[in-house]
Amino acid sequence: MSVAALDTHPVPACVRAAREAFSAVPTAAWDGLETTEVRRLIGELGRLESQVAAHKMAAARVLEKARKAAANGDGPRTGTGTSTGATISIDFGGDRSGADALVNTAERIAEQTTLTENALAAGVISTKQADIISRALAKLPEDVTNEQRERCEETLLKDAQRLTLKDLRLRGARITEAYRKTVDEVDADEDEILRKKEEAARAKTSFSMWDNNDGTVTGRFTLPEAQGAMLKTALDALAAPHQKVGTVNAATGEFDEVGFGQTYPQRLGHAFATPVEHLPADRLPTNGGVSAVVTVNLDLDTLMGGLKAAGLSDGTRISAGEARRLACSAQIVPMVLDGKPLPLDLGSANRNGGTPAQGA
Repeated sequence: MSVAALDTHPVPACVRAAREAFSAVPTAAWDGLETTEVRRLIGELGRLESQVAAHKMAAARVLEKARKAAANGDGPRTGTGTSTGATISIDFGGDRSGADALVNTAERIAEQTTLTENALAAGVISTKQADIISRALAKLPEDVTNEQRERCEETLLKDAQRLTLKDLRLRGARITEAYRKTVDEVDADEDEILRKKEEAARAKTSFSMWDNNDGTVTGRFTLPEAQGAMLKTALDALAAPHQKVGTVNAATGEFDEVGFGQTYPQRLGHAFATPVEHLPADRLPTNGGVSAVVTVNLDLDTLMGGLKAAGLSDGTRISAGEARRLACSAQIVPMVLDGKPLPLDLGSANRNGGTPAQGA
């Protein structure tokens, strides 16, 4: 395309005019507006943002089409990246994951919808609403007709004007109501969607943790939605303001008041630690024949109030106070050593009932 053609093409002129218009207004100018007008204009900017997003998606599809043509030897290379997302992120911002998501959403909207992009380009719906609608249409049964698909899309576009994003997703799972004749058919469609969703969630489920070497361990996990809701409900209950979460005073056996006044994430962290300490180890499966029990090894003097550190079965060292705190709810097994860490006699497990050392 020649320079002369670029001068007359509407897209470069539109982008240039928009940038010049915004560049001419300093952000400090917002301070001079009434709050009601500010609120109205934020909504207008949101609609403008949707319109810009529609054009970015159209541009991403052009680049993706050119990239695929180049990969097949049918056209020139479009950039230095290995994908359209990489190329876009190199040109501005460096957000590779965001650019990839833009390309994927643009492709899905083009494949699954006929009216959604126009609504986005008109500023009628947001980018997230467009994404939800395209995903819902992608999950329609294989026997859906074009007419039924369009009816579903029209329904979702109307619903987007009044529903939250969460409710719009729920509506999308039952959108076959727009053309199915019976509730049983709609229930079956929704169940199939949920079954596939749960299967995909199980494939994504993972857990990892690593030692920060500062007395803490950091982890990351991905759980299926149902189990995530169960965990969140349990932790919220344990972290409620009336609950004492934190550290047990080794001398008194009572919770210190550290739980009160902490941030919500801190309280959730302490709440998460609580059930970890109370897992029913005797009901857990063995690992290669080895019991899934973490032992705390400490001598009698430490248990009775000494300051000598204790050790866990994996080599982790803990303070005497932490060892006594754990002993408050753990089974205690008395062991007689010969001075070299070799056991000469091993007693039976007993719950600490206030006189933990009498059998030692």
